[in-house]
Amino acid sequence: MRKLFFFVTSMFSHGGIVSFLIAVILFVPVGIQARMVRVGIYQTNPKIFIDTNGVPKGIFVDVLEDIAKKEGWMLYYVPGTLAETTKRLEKAEIDLMPSANFSEQRSQKFSFNRIPILIDWPMIYTREDREVTNIRELNNKTIGILRGSVYPEILSNLLSSNRLQCRLVGYRDNYSMFKSIDDGKIDAIFSSRFLVHSDDNNHLSTFAVDYSPILSYFAVKKGVNEDLIHNIDRRFSVLINDSSSEYYQSLRYWLNFRYEAVVPKALYGIVIFIAVGVLEILFAVFLLLHTIRNMKQ
Repeated sequence: MRKLFFFVTSMFSHGGIVSFLIAVILFVPVGIQARMVRVGIYQTNPKIFIDTNGVPKGIFVDVLEDIAKKEGWMLYYVPGTLAETTKRLEKAEIDLMPSANFSEQRSQKFSFNRIPILIDWPMIYTREDREVTNIRELNNKTIGILRGSVYPEILSNLLSSNRLQCRLVGYRDNYSMFKSIDDGKIDAIFSSRFLVHSDDNNHLSTFAVDYSPILSYFAVKKGVNEDLIHNIDRRFSVLINDSSSEYYQSLRYWLNFRYEAVVPKALYGIVIFIAVGVLEILFAVFLLLHTIRNMKQ
């Protein structure tokens, strides 16, 4: 596999793309038509990232490669920042974007698969000597945010609704944000709860923000390659209902239960709402059965 990688790299670096395509055609068995899928990848460990050996890793990669194997797709990863990956999808320079958080603004340009792969919510990260226990404590602070993510918009809305003033500093990747907070250049980071599991974060205090859940999907450009997300949903609906599937193995491996996440009140509200709804349905069924029994008597 390593020799094949260098062979492919060499052919592309010497302008031999035509020869490479001919080689692929010659070595692919007759009757098998592998589909090349260009996948955007950026650094957001453990959701999706490229490790120090240049190998794509993470929860979304595990899910996608399992589905690709079953669908007969050949995955070609295109590395970049989150902002670059989003722009490439918008221009159809890539076919698929994993770890795409849904927002109304993004839904105007992109189509998402139906079943969320992960559920996220925002968290505030600070140094231990500057721990935050309330969002109002961010007033007049300097906050780091990831460019191209949904978090700058969420933070702006929260600051506006709470009448707070902050200086926002955009970063191209999470590593740069962590370095800046370590160096004292920013007071806090406003980002995904999954950064808790990042190898770069093993020393920061965290505070879960009371905000609606953020759903994370695979995305394609609207009207282009929509069959990809339909097939992902079809395959993922099987994975999510099998506790021994690649999906749950990936969650156990990457999240590893190293951190007991603080669940925002908004999520508790959803759970309570569902529980109350179920109880109401059961009570209605009980009354109906009771009424039927009385009628029979």
